[in-house]
Amino acid sequence: MPESFKNRLFITGTLRSGTTLVDKLLNSHPSLTVASQPFFRLFTCVKEKYYQENNIESLPLSPHFCEPPYLRQNLGHYLKNMVLNDSGISCLKECIPQINRKWSPGITSEKLAGLQSGSFFHILEQCMNIINETYGTNKTKIAGIKEVLCEEFAPVLLENGYKCIIVIRDPRAAISSASTGRFEKYVGKTRPVLLNIRNWRKSAAYAVSLRSNPDFCLLKYEEIVCSPEKTLTRISNFLGVETFGKGFSLDILKDQEGFPWKGNSSYGDMNGVKNDSLNKWRENLSEEEISLIEYCCLSEMIYLDYDLISNPEITIIDRFKETRTQERVNYATTHYLDDINRAREKERFSYLLGKALPSERAIYDYFFSPEVWRVLRTSLIQKLHN
Repeated sequence: MPESFKNRLFITGTLRSGTTLVDKLLNSHPSLTVASQPFFRLFTCVKEKYYQENNIESLPLSPHFCEPPYLRQNLGHYLKNMVLNDSGISCLKECIPQINRKWSPGITSEKLAGLQSGSFFHILEQCMNIINETYGTNKTKIAGIKEVLCEEFAPVLLENGYKCIIVIRDPRAAISSASTGRFEKYVGKTRPVLLNIRNWRKSAAYAVSLRSNPDFCLLKYEEIVCSPEKTLTRISNFLGVETFGKGFSLDILKDQEGFPWKGNSSYGDMNGVKNDSLNKWRENLSEEEISLIEYCCLSEMIYLDYDLISNPEITIIDRFKETRTQERVNYATTHYLDDINRAREKERFSYLLGKALPSERAIYDYFFSPEVWRVLRTSLIQKLHN
């Protein structure tokens, strides 16, 4: 393990979970330099290459639902041994600055000119050094990046000395923010609600499986906006840096370029840390959408202490119909709530209730691992018995 890896931080989570707020907050700390979505194309490029070599047709950053378990199990080994050649590096040099115009404009073509081919970790370390050179100061102790939908990289990054944070938000709020208001400005065209659900469950599954790792931290968006001082102190302790100083203000945040940050809420600009959008989902989601989310995410919501407002029933799976226009055909073909996916979600729920004993393959298809299945099932059963 390279010595430099000991001072690295990786932040991830599903779309609209609060990861950008976290990267702005942490980047405000004098000892931390955290870039926002700077090398997303590196992560998607590596996963695309991995899937191609395994003859898998899938979104590169998929929710893993009903995905062959060996793909997750072998990813770490692949990342340590794969090589991205000069052609792949040229693609990154071209794509990264285009994407970064919105998130990390300081990472320019000139900054990437010296990027060399090599393994994933060799390239990533070069990228982290670019972060330091672009945004770091002589006070920087830890350099970090935030990349959404990249939870599957957390286990292998932890094995290689990184500290990792997964940010989770109430699934109803995250999905509302990804499909209502000015959501297209941040996430593009509408995704099927089932894809958003499964991406959220992916975050929860990794949070469960990594919970005992001392270099992993789960952050809930609600804790950040409702108890920011307490939460930031917990993060400082986790990272081993001093607490946020007196000069730090929760009312005014700046982006990585030093400009005032107005937030990236789907419901309008805001200054600093606010909890104004905490319950926007109540007015923006339909009753059917809320019921579907609570049914499909029930055990995870119980485990994470999110209160329900409906009485989730299996009938919602059969009667739910997408009412939002679907413009992402490649997403809809796999994660649209058709008969196949309705049957899968019902079967998954039955395994949580203990009505049937899942096969080993079913556990990996629906819950990622036996441990995640046991934890989620126990949470649900205990709640039902209380």
